[in-house]
Formats: sequence, structure tokens, C-alpha cells
Amino acid sequence: MIERTDEQAVNPVIGTVLLVAVVVILAATVGAFALQIADGVDDGPRAAVTITDTQPDGGNGHLVVTVLNLENSDQVTVTATTSGDELEGASGPTDEVSETVTNAGQNVRVQADGNSPVEVRVTAVAERGDREGLVFDQTVTL
Repeated sequence: MIERTDEQAVNPVIGTVLLVAVVVILAATVGAFALQIADGVDDGPRAAVTITDTQPDGGNGHLVVTVLNLENSDQVTVTATTSGDELEGASGPTDEVSETVTNAGQNVRVQADGNSPVEVRVTAVAERGDREGLVFDQTVTL
């Protein structure tokens, strides 16, 4: 019996076409799965907040925090804290002042009420529904 040694199981062209088809199907499946996951991701609340005015004055200075844009948030709560009773509050000196802003462009003024320079930590938390996220955190000396 004579054996043929030039036989191949699959023509190289057909093999290449099958390999490319498998890779394309695999890429489409992975891509569709990844896009479906990305669509389900919910952004947290965002807002643009900055300190627009700072007047240090040896413990009697002030600063102004401005909410530039609420983006996708319902409101932003701006809080200023110190380590002691050095901020001017609703009823005298306090260590924390907090105000909620519901419109872009609104300002929150923080007034120091001390005899020496005061470090004030200013934070802003954006809120949307029952979700919240820290959007600003800075320490300023007044």
C-alpha cells in the first residue's frame, strides 16, 4: 500500500479564516458584555466648588466658598470646621459652621472669630437623592 505524505487535514486558507472568525466572535462577545456592565454604572453626585475669596487677618479673617455648578446634584452642604471655638456662628463662637446650597453661584461666607491665626477645614458634600459624595476638601489659615 502506498502512503501519501502530502495530505493536510485543513487547507491553510480555511484554517486562517476559521481562526479569524473565532477571534471576531470572541471580541464581540467580550465587548457586548463590557458595554452592558458600563451602562449599569451610576455616577455619584458631582458639583464644582471653590474658594473665591480669602482674607486672612490674624484670626479675624474670612473666606467665601462658591458653588460654581451643581452638575447632577440636588444640593451641596458646605461645612467649615476648626479645632476650637473660633468661627462666627449663629449664636456666637463655634467650631463648625454648615450651610446647604441649592443653586449654582451661591456663596457661603465663613468668618473667623479668634485672636490668633486659625486653621479652617472646608469641605463640600454633594447630595443627590440618598447618595452623597465629597467634592471639595481644603484647609485654609485665616
